[in-house]
Amino acid sequence: MTFLYKLHSTFLNAWYKGDPLLFFLLPVAWLYRFYMHVRKAWLQRGSNLPPPVPIIVVGNITLGGTGKTPLVIWLTQQLTHLGFSVGIVNRGYGGNLKSASYWAVKSGDDPKTVGDEALLLSNKTGCPVYVGADRQEVTKKLVQETGSEIVISDDGLQHYRLPRTLEIAVMDGNLGLGNQRCLPAGPLREPPSRLKEVDFIITQGEPAVSQGFVLKQTPKYFIDLKGGEKKPLHAFAGTTVHAVAGIAHPDRFFRALKDLGIEVIPHPFPDHNAYRARDLAFEGSYPIIMTEKDAVKCHYFGCERSFACVAEPEVASNGTPFLFQVIQRLQQRGYFAMDHRLLNILVCPLCKGTLVYRKEEQELICKFDKLAFPIRDEIPVMLEEEARKLSSEELERL
Repeated sequence: MTFLYKLHSTFLNAWYKGDPLLFFLLPVAWLYRFYMHVRKAWLQRGSNLPPPVPIIVVGNITLGGTGKTPLVIWLTQQLTHLGFSVGIVNRGYGGNLKSASYWAVKSGDDPKTVGDEALLLSNKTGCPVYVGADRQEVTKKLVQETGSEIVISDDGLQHYRLPRTLEIAVMDGNLGLGNQRCLPAGPLREPPSRLKEVDFIITQGEPAVSQGFVLKQTPKYFIDLKGGEKKPLHAFAGTTVHAVAGIAHPDRFFRALKDLGIEVIPHPFPDHNAYRARDLAFEGSYPIIMTEKDAVKCHYFGCERSFACVAEPEVASNGTPFLFQVIQRLQQRGYFAMDHRLLNILVCPLCKGTLVYRKEEQELICKFDKLAFPIRDEIPVMLEEEARKLSSEELERL
């Protein structure tokens, strides 16, 4: 266990479990909060014109990982499946871009240059991923060079120079906001009131702030880092493995492996850890299983008996599907209108059944509920009180 990981764990325990010594850091936290308020006002000055393409910012208000990158992967895959051209911008944490203001990530890039998350995003989505410190400039280059119709910013909730169409905050449902204090007396980058300004709140784990959206990551299979061979989830059940996790909350990964019946020898590392071959030189001949984020850095070592646990993210909802609400919010802000691609996700808000698009009448028809939802200014109005009841004659003609 490294010094940095121990220090990180110490602060996490203090912020989330309580420590009276944090009281002495409150004056610094107040100064930090004031600084963030002034900084936000300064960076947001000037034009409020909407960006030429919708920009979706996925971020959080707590220090550390909450599931932003898995959510970006899921959202990108869903939008791409609908036929939209999606590009991603990322800061490139863990990388070291010295010679360029931005970088278009390619599959063979060194994670020490572009960052582990950027390379993972590129590998998992197949979409353009651009990294750089100035997200506004990077976004401009991305749109110019790739023609992306939608831009998703992985992190960047506090990067106020970047215009945004829609904001999504991701929270750890188990940890919540800790003691609800700003750094360094607590884990918050911004005060809790910031969550009232975002469009959606998604929790990973049990909802601490509920909008009904929960991010889940389901293990699917293991993949050999050297040969690329896939192994089923039961392949290591009942065996002992070295588990490696250089993420914000490694215990979550260790628990996931244990739930698969695996005996785990845990090896936590700091988030974005720059691995060396000797870091994985464990005693014994047990297999090594790591996260996908760690694997993009460790596969270069050509490690024998090393595997990545491949997980697929998903956003569960107890009501209207999250993707539909995202598209609807973008439409309300002047993007896409009644795009034919949206018919693949539009459903009746009552029965969740498919709809029939009547172009001339500018209506969406639900045969089951006998309702016609209006399309006004090319935006579907999916409200029962705004829908028209269909007559028997109309239903027979459909």
